[in-house]
Amino acid sequence: MLRFIYVTGESPMHGHAAARVLFLSLVAALISTGCTRKVYEIQLKPDGKSIERTLSVWSETTSTDKKISPLPEWELRHFRQYYNSDNDRLEGDKHVFSGRFEGEMPQDVGGAGSYTYFGSPLGSTSLYSERFRGEDDLQASMAKRNQAVDKIIALLLHWARNELPDLETRQRIEVFLDQDLRRDLKNLSAYCWTHAMLSDLDEQEVGKRLAARVAQYLAERDYVRWQEVPRLLRVFSSEDPEQFAGLLHETVIRKLGIPEGESLAILADAERLANSLRKSFRETEIYRTELARYQEEHPADDEGDSSEEFDPLGLLAGFALEATLPKSSSGWTVVDVNLECGTEPFGTNGTWDEESKSVSWKDSIDDANIPVLSFAAWSQPDVENQERLFGSTVLSGEELAKYVFWYRGLNESEREQWDEFFSDVTPDDDWQERLDQFEFPEADQLAEFARRLLSEALTKTKTE
Repeated sequence: MLRFIYVTGESPMHGHAAARVLFLSLVAALISTGCTRKVYEIQLKPDGKSIERTLSVWSETTSTDKKISPLPEWELRHFRQYYNSDNDRLEGDKHVFSGRFEGEMPQDVGGAGSYTYFGSPLGSTSLYSERFRGEDDLQASMAKRNQAVDKIIALLLHWARNELPDLETRQRIEVFLDQDLRRDLKNLSAYCWTHAMLSDLDEQEVGKRLAARVAQYLAERDYVRWQEVPRLLRVFSSEDPEQFAGLLHETVIRKLGIPEGESLAILADAERLANSLRKSFRETEIYRTELARYQEEHPADDEGDSSEEFDPLGLLAGFALEATLPKSSSGWTVVDVNLECGTEPFGTNGTWDEESKSVSWKDSIDDANIPVLSFAAWSQPDVENQERLFGSTVLSGEELAKYVFWYRGLNESEREQWDEFFSDVTPDDDWQERLDQFEFPEADQLAEFARRLLSEALTKTKTE
């Protein structure tokens, strides 16, 4: 099993079956490497101004026979930068870290986040927002994806120039790789980038549209033919390398109009093709650069050389994912967040569960992705104080948040005046009259917002 960032393998990608045909030239890489998924599970429990954060981390295979592997020492050292090592523990093969934070969230998974608490006598409002990894510089993100495509083409061109003996066949393959495939990969990368930007709206529907556009693009350029869809689905659902290799061989011959012969026979032999690609890639500067980076991030232990874990074929798969699938549901690296906020948020992109009183998010993350963002905003009424003042809870949710933000915007003197105004009122008082009479001496319009907000809330409560 490969254990590095470019690990990949066969995994279902909902709504993207057609798009995967794009990687016909990468089949040997995709079918000869293992598939490992890294999971980051985060439990968040707000408690006033601070929030308790528990992070569980593990790696597992995505096969039916799942095997969980413990984290290497270098990764444990990374997480212990943010958590007291006295609090981390091993539960089975899952490493668990916990700590309490105010304001800024730890950069444990990678990214940036915060938890902010605003209090007031009528209740509180809390904001949670966290970006997990990704690239929020969109121009730089597109440039990286294009660079990933260029690296794929450079690797394949190096292979073709050294492996294909027939001059005419080699020249036609080189033109195809350098012009057609480079352009098509970059265009499909842009399609997937657009999908990633819209997937928060309705990922399933956007995914269907992406699949339709990609399939049409590939069909127009003769990568696939509509009448071959049943066969394609069968091949991609199989685990037979020879079926993939046969499909690759037939597609290249058809698309380039090259007569069948010994010069391209290697494409139909999965094992021979994989070994040839490995040998060729090891000769490139791209491989040496990526290997050095991998060895720096994964120092060799006493038992052997870490380069043995670095399969050159993983480069193709990794660059392909980086360039073309920035927001897929492949799940190579997953973040699973659960926020126990106790009351339904008035604003969130997560999923609310009434039974557990919590919001959850689950998404694939990768450094090449458009950032995964989790956010929630919720208010917790001070029921006891609101009932003392108004006879019932009149402000909650977003309306309470508006009040809290207004209240926290007052300076110290203004806040004292407002608190004094509330000190001797009861539910039996004529609230409308009292509100109309209150003014801040040095800011006569400052109370208008709170006056209108409370008046509307009290009127609504009386009518219900």
